[in-house]
Amino acid sequence: MAAGFIFMAAGFITARFLKRKIWWLKLHRILGISGACCVLTGVCFESIHLSLISAGHFNVAHAYFGMLIVVLSLITPAMGLIQIKIHGMASKTRPIHRWSGRTVIIMMGINIISGLYTAGII
Repeated sequence: MAAGFIFMAAGFITARFLKRKIWWLKLHRILGISGACCVLTGVCFESIHLSLISAGHFNVAHAYFGMLIVVLSLITPAMGLIQIKIHGMASKTRPIHRWSGRTVIIMMGINIISGLYTAGII
């Protein structure tokens, strides 16, 4: 999950500050898709881990918030790919892609802190 956060944050930084480079979009796409894959993999591993220790899956707010993050982290790259691949959809999907990307990164940061608090680390 932390790797997903790092990849998505790097994708945001790429889109925000490196648009003058000709390769920015390719790097942005790779980082965003990698971030979403890491988040999805993290959720799968955490579900397996909780099943093995016979713990409840949704006992805390951190888990519910996390599932919302998983959905947003899948929607964000999908909207980005749609705006590139489907002609005429850029004007409709670009605002969704931009705001969902910003929102998911902020939510991930909050949920990381929430998870550390729930685990008793902070």
